[in-house]
Amino acid sequence: MERTLIFMDGKLSTTSKTDYNIVYKSNKITDIVNLLKDFAEEANWEYYNLYYIKDYFKTQINNPNGIWFTLEYKNKIVGVICGLLHQHIYDPEKIVLTELVWYVDKNYRNNKYNLKLIKYFENKGKELGADKIFLTLRMSLKSESVEKFYKRLGYKEEEKTFSRVL
Repeated sequence: MERTLIFMDGKLSTTSKTDYNIVYKSNKITDIVNLLKDFAEEANWEYYNLYYIKDYFKTQINNPNGIWFTLEYKNKIVGVICGLLHQHIYDPEKIVLTELVWYVDKNYRNNKYNLKLIKYFENKGKELGADKIFLTLRMSLKSESVEKFYKRLGYKEEEKTFSRVL
């Protein structure tokens, strides 16, 4: 039996018999930073900066446009999805939620809670007025299963991003 708790500060948490929780704007910043270090290593991401990421999450905790949820298993953060709500650059009447990072520890993937993590993210975006959500897929992590997962949820590929180190 799953239940949703809404705390006095408006934060959400789901609880279930399986010891998984989904928490809105968790204050376990150090744990999130450590998880994102794993992401940086797995994705061959050369720009990991422990101090910046920590400061980013600290400043976003009180920013109504900063949205993130953590997936916790037995009080350990095993996943995070983070994004920013903003006006669309071409149409200021449209509000978009742009995902900045979405990562689940490889030992905790392929369960229904990963789906719930993104659903909470989508629902919070919708609740805050988002008209559209943009998700990214790091090319070094690109897999057909992730693309199929996105498509099954109704997402479609719209563009590709190219980068070059200067």
